[in-house]
Amino acid sequence: MVDFTILLLAAFTRTSTFVGTSQVIFEPKTLVSYLCPDVTNEMLQDGLDYGAKSYRYDLITPAVTEFTSQQALLLSLLYCLATQDRESCTILADCSNRIQQVRSRHVALWLREDFSSRKMT
Repeated sequence: MVDFTILLLAAFTRTSTFVGTSQVIFEPKTLVSYLCPDVTNEMLQDGLDYGAKSYRYDLITPAVTEFTSQQALLLSLLYCLATQDRESCTILADCSNRIQQVRSRHVALWLREDFSSRKMT
């Protein structure tokens, strides 16, 4: 069910970000890279690693989890809040204001249902 949900989200946004153990692979023009040139791959990678550690469900493969670019942005924002990285938080928060999909009520449900806050600390 989770795989279907992630696949459906990726189909609607038409962008995807892959999390691996050591690198992020972006399509040439993701929504985040297009609208937010100040957001670096490193910012997103830290957030994706953070999110992968707190993911509630068993991963199909240990090396790859798929997130949309909007999901990567939100996980990165949570990570920089947790680590008190004010500079990155400012950049990511500014970017999140430019992306309408981040305002979806489904995002809150996705975060609440798919991630363990205990694992995020």
